[in-house]
Amino acid sequence: MRKKLTSLFMTVCVLGGFTFAQAQDMPMNQQPAEPIEVSDEELEEFVEVHMGVAEMQQQLQMQYPQVLEEEGIEIETFQEIMQAEEMGAGRDDVDASEEELEAYDAAMEVIMEMEEELQEDVEEHVEEEGMEYERYEEIMMGIQQDPELMEQAQQLMQQMQGVPQNQQQQAPPQDPPH
Repeated sequence: MRKKLTSLFMTVCVLGGFTFAQAQDMPMNQQPAEPIEVSDEELEEFVEVHMGVAEMQQQLQMQYPQVLEEEGIEIETFQEIMQAEEMGAGRDDVDASEEELEAYDAAMEVIMEMEEELQEDVEEHVEEEGMEYERYEEIMMGIQQDPELMEQAQQLMQQMQGVPQNQQQQAPPQDPPH
């Protein structure tokens, strides 16, 4: 569970000023057998739904510093411990005091609860907007793995946000998360 959370917490791909983060339940290393088929209408629906999801994610992420403060751990220390755990380091290999490790654990517990609530809210939002959550995940995975589909989604999002055409072409392409 913590591996999924830290991957979600750290894995983002910026598209047109919004964050596309992997859904918690998505398989992390799954490669599709063939590119996903998405109609223009379905991609437009996905982008509209995702703009709401991205806003929800951003609101949650803005709460993280407060959680860390309440648990008594500095942001930099939290990030160092999390990165060490991502790299497979043991607790003895982390340059942190016992108090910092305890504060990290407490903060992670709160963040995990917040992420679980967000996941439920995202699923509810997607369904309320008229899209099946499983299809939303499929399209998200397709966007992350298909640069052409990602570019189409970026352009659609920029159009929906009212970004002028000449600014759309100047935006550097974003690599999908690893």
